[in-house]
Amino acid sequence: MLHNKNNTILLYGDVNEKMAHYFAREMISMSNYKNIVIRINSFGGDLLCALAIINVMKQHRGEIVTLIDGAAASAASLIAASGTCRLMFRNSFHFAHKVVNDCPVNASMFNAVINRVYKGVDLPEDKWLGASESFEYGLCDKII
Repeated sequence: MLHNKNNTILLYGDVNEKMAHYFAREMISMSNYKNIVIRINSFGGDLLCALAIINVMKQHRGEIVTLIDGAAASAASLIAASGTCRLMFRNSFHFAHKVVNDCPVNASMFNAVINRVYKGVDLPEDKWLGASESFEYGLCDKII
């Protein structure tokens, strides 16, 4: 079985400090699991919090399955793209965009980080991507 209630983390809502703290705490409690499933439905939020979540994900030695239940937009799209096995439902969406200029830190620096997370995929700017387009761009591995 792919997931059960014991190895699943729900990332529903805004990506913020509260979510990042919750996520880190959950990941630490699941450190002995071979695989962890992260179910996502979020319109995004704080980029720095998303990067903290991604870094916690990368510390896990097993498989990290990301599953987009509805939408993974903006910062949540980065989290979804960082799984080792990235799944989407046929009616799920990604939304990717560049960092805007009113960002408190140098936007070009963050855009370079984003490009590394997306593994150099040349994404269209400010576009909602359905499951098929996300698969074509390499943002998901399988549509379920």
